[in-house]
Amino acid sequence: MTAFEKMKLRENSLGATPREEMINNAKYMVDTLLPDDPSYTQVSIIRSGETVGDINLRMDKRRIKNHAPTMNLHDVLNNDIKFKLGDILYRGVTDEDSVKDEYWICTEENNFHGIQRQGECEECNYLLRWQNDKTLEIIERWCSVRDPYASGIDEGKVVTTGNGKYKITIPHDEETAQLYVDKRFLIDVANNQPIPYKLVKFDSVTNSYASRNEGFLVINLWQDEIVEGDNMELMIANYKKQADEPIPSVGSCRIVHEGQLALKQGGSQRVFRGEFLDTDGNVLDGIAPTWELIPGGDWVNSNQIVILYGIDGSVSIQAMENAAIGSKVLLKMSANGLTHGVFEASVELEIIPAY
Repeated sequence: MTAFEKMKLRENSLGATPREEMINNAKYMVDTLLPDDPSYTQVSIIRSGETVGDINLRMDKRRIKNHAPTMNLHDVLNNDIKFKLGDILYRGVTDEDSVKDEYWICTEENNFHGIQRQGECEECNYLLRWQNDKTLEIIERWCSVRDPYASGIDEGKVVTTGNGKYKITIPHDEETAQLYVDKRFLIDVANNQPIPYKLVKFDSVTNSYASRNEGFLVINLWQDEIVEGDNMELMIANYKKQADEPIPSVGSCRIVHEGQLALKQGGSQRVFRGEFLDTDGNVLDGIAPTWELIPGGDWVNSNQIVILYGIDGSVSIQAMENAAIGSKVLLKMSANGLTHGVFEASVELEIIPAY
Protein backbone atom coordinates (compact mmCIF):
# COMPACT_ATOMS: atom_id res chain seq x y z
CA MET A 1 0.00 0.00 0.00
CA THR A 2 1.37 3.32 -1.04
CA ALA A 3 1.74 6.31 1.27
CA PHE A 4 -1.09 8.02 -0.59
CA GLU A 5 -3.40 5.02 -0.06
CA LYS A 6 -2.52 4.92 3.66
CA MET A 7 -3.33 8.60 3.97
CA LYS A 8 -6.74 8.15 2.28
CA LEU A 9 -7.53 5.16 4.54
CA ARG A 10 -6.82 7.23 7.65
CA GLU A 11 -8.93 10.09 6.33
CA ASN A 12 -11.85 7.78 5.57
CA SER A 13 -11.69 6.25 9.07
CA LEU A 14 -12.10 9.70 10.56
CA GLY A 15 -14.99 10.58 8.25
CA ALA A 16 -15.90 11.07 4.64
CA THR A 17 -16.65 14.75 5.21
CA PRO A 18 -15.19 17.40 7.51
CA ARG A 19 -18.39 17.25 9.62
CA GLU A 20 -18.14 13.45 10.08
CA GLU A 21 -14.46 13.85 10.92
CA MET A 22 -15.25 16.40 13.63
CA ILE A 23 -18.03 14.22 15.08
CA ASN A 24 -15.90 11.06 15.11
CA ASN A 25 -13.01 12.93 16.66
CA ALA A 26 -15.33 14.38 19.34
CA LYS A 27 -16.69 10.90 20.11
CA TYR A 28 -13.14 9.61 20.46
CA MET A 29 -12.24 12.46 22.81
CA VAL A 30 -15.37 11.90 24.96
CA ASP A 31 -14.89 8.12 25.25
CA THR A 32 -11.18 8.54 25.98
CA LEU A 33 -11.11 11.51 28.34
CA LEU A 34 -14.45 11.29 30.16
CA PRO A 35 -13.46 8.33 32.42
CA ASP A 36 -10.45 10.35 33.66
CA ASP A 37 -12.63 13.26 34.83
CA PRO A 38 -12.90 13.57 38.66
CA SER A 39 -16.68 13.85 38.36
CA TYR A 40 -16.95 10.50 36.55
CA THR A 41 -19.01 8.21 38.79
CA GLN A 42 -21.10 5.04 38.85
CA VAL A 43 -24.86 5.37 39.30
CA SER A 44 -27.71 2.88 39.53
CA ILE A 45 -30.70 3.54 37.27
CA ILE A 46 -34.06 3.05 39.03
CA ARG A 47 -37.31 2.81 37.03
CA SER A 48 -40.76 2.03 38.41
CA GLY A 49 -39.14 1.53 41.80
CA GLU A 50 -36.77 -1.19 40.53
CA THR A 51 -33.03 -0.99 39.76
CA VAL A 52 -32.48 -1.82 36.07
CA GLY A 53 -28.66 -1.61 36.08
CA ASP A 54 -25.54 0.46 36.69
CA ILE A 55 -23.76 2.86 34.33
CA ASN A 56 -20.82 5.24 34.52
CA LEU A 57 -21.27 8.92 33.68
CA ARG A 58 -20.13 12.36 34.71
CA MET A 59 -22.12 14.42 37.24
CA ASP A 60 -20.83 17.95 37.65
CA LYS A 61 -21.67 21.64 38.15
CA ARG A 62 -23.69 21.20 41.33
CA ARG A 63 -25.76 24.31 41.94
CA ILE A 64 -29.05 25.53 43.38
CA LYS A 65 -31.78 26.04 40.77
CA ASN A 66 -35.24 27.17 41.86
CA HIS A 67 -34.12 26.44 45.43
CA ALA A 68 -33.35 22.78 44.63
CA PRO A 69 -29.89 21.16 44.22
CA THR A 70 -29.25 20.24 40.57
CA MET A 71 -26.35 18.78 38.57
CA ASN A 72 -25.43 18.23 34.93
CA LEU A 73 -25.16 14.75 33.41
CA HIS A 74 -22.72 13.65 30.69
CA ASP A 75 -23.02 10.11 29.37
CA VAL A 76 -21.00 8.15 26.79
CA LEU A 77 -22.96 6.70 23.88
CA ASN A 78 -21.59 3.17 24.30
CA ASN A 79 -23.30 2.58 27.66
CA ASP A 80 -25.74 -0.33 27.40
CA ILE A 81 -28.31 1.54 29.51
CA LYS A 82 -29.25 5.11 28.66
CA PHE A 83 -30.63 7.42 31.32
CA LYS A 84 -34.08 8.76 30.49
CA LEU A 85 -36.36 11.52 31.70
CA GLY A 86 -37.87 10.53 35.02
CA ASP A 87 -35.16 8.01 35.89
CA ILE A 88 -33.95 7.96 39.48
CA LEU A 89 -30.15 7.93 39.66
CA TYR A 90 -28.63 6.56 42.86
CA ARG A 91 -25.01 6.96 43.86
CA GLY A 92 -23.09 6.47 47.09
CA VAL A 93 -20.79 9.41 47.83
CA THR A 94 -17.86 8.76 50.15
CA ASP A 95 -17.66 11.37 52.91
CA GLU A 96 -14.55 10.68 54.97
CA ASP A 97 -15.23 7.26 56.55
CA SER A 98 -18.92 6.99 55.62
CA VAL A 99 -20.94 6.64 52.43
CA LYS A 100 -23.77 9.08 51.84
CA ASP A 101 -26.74 7.93 49.74
CA GLU A 102 -27.91 10.34 47.05
CA TYR A 103 -30.97 10.01 44.81
CA TRP A 104 -31.48 12.24 41.77
CA ILE A 105 -34.35 12.50 39.29
CA CYS A 106 -33.48 13.17 35.64
CA THR A 107 -35.34 16.30 34.46
CA GLU A 108 -33.53 17.00 31.15
CA GLU A 109 -32.03 14.71 28.50
CA ASN A 110 -30.69 15.17 24.97
CA ASN A 111 -28.38 13.46 22.49
CA PHE A 112 -25.82 16.18 21.86
CA HIS A 113 -25.10 16.08 18.07
CA GLY A 114 -24.78 12.28 18.23
CA ILE A 115 -21.56 12.71 20.23
CA GLN A 116 -22.71 12.18 23.78
CA ARG A 117 -25.88 12.32 25.87
CA GLN A 118 -26.32 15.22 28.23
CA GLY A 119 -28.92 16.07 30.79
CA GLU A 120 -29.80 17.58 34.12
CA CYS A 121 -31.00 16.07 37.38
CA GLU A 122 -32.58 17.37 40.57
CA GLU A 123 -31.78 15.89 43.98
CA CYS A 124 -34.54 13.88 45.65
CA ASN A 125 -35.15 14.55 49.32
CA TYR A 126 -38.13 12.33 50.15
CA LEU A 127 -39.38 8.76 49.73
CA LEU A 128 -43.10 9.21 49.06
CA ARG A 129 -45.35 6.32 50.16
CA TRP A 130 -48.96 5.64 49.26
CA GLN A 131 -51.32 2.72 48.68
CA ASN A 132 -52.61 1.54 45.31
CA ASP A 133 -56.39 1.82 45.62
CA LYS A 134 -57.01 -1.34 43.56
CA THR A 135 -54.25 -3.78 44.55
CA LEU A 136 -53.77 -2.27 48.05
CA GLU A 137 -50.00 -2.57 47.48
CA ILE A 138 -47.76 -0.05 49.24
CA ILE A 139 -45.90 2.04 46.63
CA GLU A 140 -42.67 3.96 47.25
CA ARG A 141 -40.98 6.48 44.94
CA TRP A 142 -38.05 8.83 45.50
CA CYS A 143 -39.02 12.37 44.59
CA SER A 144 -38.13 16.03 45.02
CA VAL A 145 -40.44 17.77 47.49
CA ARG A 146 -40.19 21.56 47.54
CA ASP A 147 -42.06 24.45 49.07
CA PRO A 148 -43.76 26.17 46.10
CA TYR A 149 -43.30 29.53 47.76
CA ALA A 150 -39.56 28.93 47.95
CA SER A 151 -39.51 27.79 44.31
CA GLY A 152 -40.91 31.06 42.99
CA ILE A 153 -44.61 30.15 42.78
CA ASP A 154 -47.07 32.62 44.32
CA GLU A 155 -44.29 34.89 45.51
CA GLY A 156 -45.28 37.47 48.07
CA LYS A 157 -47.94 35.37 49.75
CA VAL A 158 -47.67 34.51 53.42
CA VAL A 159 -47.70 30.85 54.45
CA THR A 160 -49.92 30.42 57.49
CA THR A 161 -50.28 27.45 59.82
CA GLY A 162 -52.61 24.85 58.33
CA ASN A 163 -52.12 26.17 54.81
CA GLY A 164 -48.90 24.40 53.82
CA LYS A 165 -48.24 23.49 50.21
CA TYR A 166 -45.75 21.29 48.39
CA LYS A 167 -44.65 20.88 44.80
CA ILE A 168 -43.41 17.35 44.05
CA THR A 169 -41.38 16.16 41.08
CA ILE A 170 -41.77 12.39 40.74
CA PRO A 171 -41.14 9.77 37.99
CA HIS A 172 -43.99 9.04 35.58
CA ASP A 173 -44.70 5.29 35.54
CA GLU A 174 -47.63 2.88 35.75
CA GLU A 175 -48.14 3.55 39.45
CA THR A 176 -47.76 7.34 39.53
CA ALA A 177 -49.98 7.63 36.44
CA GLN A 178 -52.86 6.35 38.60
CA LEU A 179 -52.62 9.26 41.04
CA TYR A 180 -55.56 11.63 40.95
CA VAL A 181 -56.82 14.93 42.35
CA ASP A 182 -57.83 14.58 46.05
CA LYS A 183 -55.44 11.63 46.57
CA ARG A 184 -54.03 12.07 50.09
CA PHE A 185 -50.51 11.52 51.46
CA LEU A 186 -48.83 11.68 54.86
CA ILE A 187 -45.60 13.66 54.54
CA ASP A 188 -44.65 16.11 57.27
CA VAL A 189 -44.24 15.19 60.93
CA ALA A 190 -44.76 17.85 63.61
CA ASN A 191 -44.73 17.04 67.33
CA ASN A 192 -44.60 13.34 66.41
CA GLN A 193 -47.84 13.76 64.45
CA PRO A 194 -47.90 13.18 60.66
CA ILE A 195 -49.39 15.97 58.58
CA PRO A 196 -51.66 14.95 55.68
CA TYR A 197 -51.62 16.59 52.26
CA LYS A 198 -54.13 16.39 49.41
CA LEU A 199 -53.28 16.40 45.70
CA VAL A 200 -54.81 19.52 44.11
CA LYS A 201 -53.01 19.67 40.73
CA PHE A 202 -51.85 16.78 38.56
CA ASP A 203 -49.78 17.42 35.42
CA SER A 204 -49.02 14.22 33.51
CA VAL A 205 -48.51 15.86 30.12
CA THR A 206 -46.03 18.73 30.29
CA ASN A 207 -42.91 16.69 31.15
CA SER A 208 -43.88 13.26 29.74
CA TYR A 209 -43.23 11.83 26.30
CA ALA A 210 -45.42 8.84 25.49
CA SER A 211 -43.58 8.05 22.23
CA ARG A 212 -40.35 7.49 24.20
CA ASN A 213 -42.03 6.03 27.31
CA GLU A 214 -40.28 8.46 29.61
CA GLY A 215 -40.93 11.54 31.68
CA PHE A 216 -41.84 12.83 35.11
CA LEU A 217 -44.82 14.36 36.87
CA VAL A 218 -45.19 17.59 38.77
CA ILE A 219 -47.96 17.45 41.37
CA ASN A 220 -49.09 20.08 43.86
CA LEU A 221 -50.31 19.24 47.36
CA TRP A 222 -52.15 21.30 49.95
CA GLN A 223 -52.26 20.58 53.65
CA ASP A 224 -55.28 18.58 54.78
CA GLU A 225 -56.79 17.24 58.00
CA ILE A 226 -56.21 13.87 59.66
CA VAL A 227 -59.10 11.46 59.06
CA GLU A 228 -59.99 8.02 60.33
CA GLY A 229 -58.02 5.43 58.40
CA ASP A 230 -54.77 7.41 58.18
CA ASN A 231 -52.05 4.96 59.24
CA MET A 232 -49.48 6.91 61.26
CA GLU A 233 -47.13 3.95 61.67
CA LEU A 234 -46.93 3.15 57.94
CA MET A 235 -47.25 6.81 56.92
CA ILE A 236 -50.08 5.88 54.53
CA ALA A 237 -53.17 8.09 54.21
CA ASN A 238 -56.57 6.39 53.86
CA TYR A 239 -54.96 3.03 54.52
CA LYS A 240 -56.98 -0.05 53.60
CA LYS A 241 -56.17 -3.35 55.26
CA GLN A 242 -55.39 -6.21 52.88
CA ALA A 243 -57.60 -9.28 53.11
CA ASP A 244 -54.82 -11.58 54.34
CA GLU A 245 -53.21 -9.03 56.65
CA PRO A 246 -53.46 -10.06 60.32
CA ILE A 247 -55.03 -7.68 62.80
CA PRO A 248 -52.62 -6.67 65.58
CA SER A 249 -53.48 -8.30 68.88
CA VAL A 250 -55.44 -6.14 71.30
CA GLY A 251 -55.11 -8.46 74.29
CA SER A 252 -53.14 -11.40 75.60
CA CYS A 253 -53.41 -15.17 75.86
CA ARG A 254 -51.96 -18.08 77.78
CA ILE A 255 -51.99 -21.89 77.81
CA VAL A 256 -53.78 -23.20 80.90
CA HIS A 257 -52.85 -26.62 82.35
CA GLU A 258 -52.72 -28.53 85.61
CA GLY A 259 -49.57 -29.81 87.23
CA GLN A 260 -46.05 -29.64 85.88
CA LEU A 261 -45.10 -29.08 82.25
CA ALA A 262 -44.17 -32.68 81.56
CA LEU A 263 -45.50 -35.79 79.85
CA LYS A 264 -45.03 -39.15 81.57
CA GLN A 265 -43.73 -41.93 79.34
CA GLY A 266 -46.73 -44.17 78.69
CA GLY A 267 -48.79 -42.13 81.15
CA SER A 268 -52.27 -40.69 80.96
CA GLN A 269 -53.34 -37.79 78.78
CA ARG A 270 -52.59 -34.20 79.79
CA VAL A 271 -55.19 -31.54 78.91
CA PHE A 272 -54.30 -28.03 77.76
CA ARG A 273 -56.63 -25.19 76.84
CA GLY A 274 -56.27 -21.61 75.74
CA GLU A 275 -57.38 -18.55 77.64
CA PHE A 276 -57.78 -15.23 75.84
CA LEU A 277 -57.99 -11.84 77.53
CA ASP A 278 -58.76 -8.34 76.29
CA THR A 279 -56.69 -5.29 77.21
CA ASP A 280 -58.66 -4.92 80.47
CA GLY A 281 -58.01 -8.53 81.51
CA ASN A 282 -61.52 -9.77 80.73
CA VAL A 283 -61.84 -13.31 79.34
CA LEU A 284 -62.80 -13.42 75.65
CA ASP A 285 -65.16 -16.17 74.52
CA GLY A 286 -65.70 -17.68 71.10
CA ILE A 287 -62.04 -17.77 70.00
CA ALA A 288 -61.04 -21.16 68.56
CA PRO A 289 -57.30 -21.84 68.95
CA THR A 290 -55.07 -23.85 66.64
CA TRP A 291 -52.57 -26.24 68.23
CA GLU A 292 -49.22 -27.42 66.90
CA LEU A 293 -46.48 -29.70 68.24
CA ILE A 294 -42.96 -28.69 67.28
CA PRO A 295 -40.37 -31.42 68.03
CA GLY A 296 -37.05 -30.46 69.58
CA GLY A 297 -33.79 -32.09 70.56
CA ASP A 298 -33.68 -35.85 69.86
CA TRP A 299 -37.41 -36.06 69.09
CA VAL A 300 -37.58 -37.60 65.61
CA ASN A 301 -40.49 -40.04 65.59
CA SER A 302 -44.01 -38.62 65.35
CA ASN A 303 -45.61 -41.83 66.66
CA GLN A 304 -44.02 -41.25 70.06
CA ILE A 305 -46.76 -38.82 70.99
CA VAL A 306 -50.52 -38.62 70.45
CA ILE A 307 -52.53 -35.40 70.27
CA LEU A 308 -56.35 -35.32 70.48
CA TYR A 309 -58.49 -32.24 69.92
CA GLY A 310 -61.48 -31.52 72.12
CA ILE A 311 -64.74 -29.94 70.94
CA ASP A 312 -64.26 -27.09 73.41
CA GLY A 313 -60.98 -25.96 71.79
CA SER A 314 -58.81 -27.84 74.28
CA VAL A 315 -56.15 -30.40 73.36
CA SER A 316 -55.10 -33.67 75.03
CA ILE A 317 -51.54 -34.95 74.69
CA GLN A 318 -50.13 -38.36 75.65
CA ALA A 319 -46.56 -39.64 75.43
CA MET A 320 -46.31 -43.27 74.22
CA GLU A 321 -44.26 -45.97 75.95
CA ASN A 322 -41.54 -45.69 73.31
CA ALA A 323 -41.15 -41.93 73.81
CA ALA A 324 -37.54 -41.00 74.59
CA ILE A 325 -37.09 -39.83 78.16
CA GLY A 326 -35.55 -36.38 78.33
CA SER A 327 -36.80 -35.35 74.91
CA LYS A 328 -38.69 -32.07 74.62
CA VAL A 329 -41.47 -30.80 72.43
CA LEU A 330 -42.95 -27.32 72.03
CA LEU A 331 -46.73 -26.98 72.24
CA LYS A 332 -47.77 -23.87 70.30
CA MET A 333 -51.21 -22.29 70.38
CA SER A 334 -52.35 -19.57 67.96
CA ALA A 335 -55.60 -17.83 67.04
CA ASN A 336 -56.58 -15.16 64.53
CA GLY A 337 -59.76 -13.39 65.56
CA LEU A 338 -61.44 -10.93 63.20
CA THR A 339 -62.07 -8.56 66.09
CA HIS A 340 -59.24 -9.10 68.55
CA GLY A 341 -56.37 -9.92 66.18
CA VAL A 342 -53.58 -12.47 66.37
CA PHE A 343 -52.76 -14.38 69.55
CA GLU A 344 -49.80 -16.73 70.11
CA ALA A 345 -48.48 -18.64 73.11
CA SER A 346 -46.34 -21.74 73.65
CA VAL A 347 -45.05 -24.04 76.40
CA GLU A 348 -42.23 -26.58 76.37
CA LEU A 349 -43.02 -30.15 77.44
CA GLU A 350 -40.46 -32.75 78.56
CA ILE A 351 -40.83 -36.53 78.53
CA ILE A 352 -40.24 -37.91 82.04
CA PRO A 353 -40.28 -41.49 83.47
CA ALA A 354 -43.68 -42.89 84.42
CA TYR A 355 -42.55 -43.61 88.03
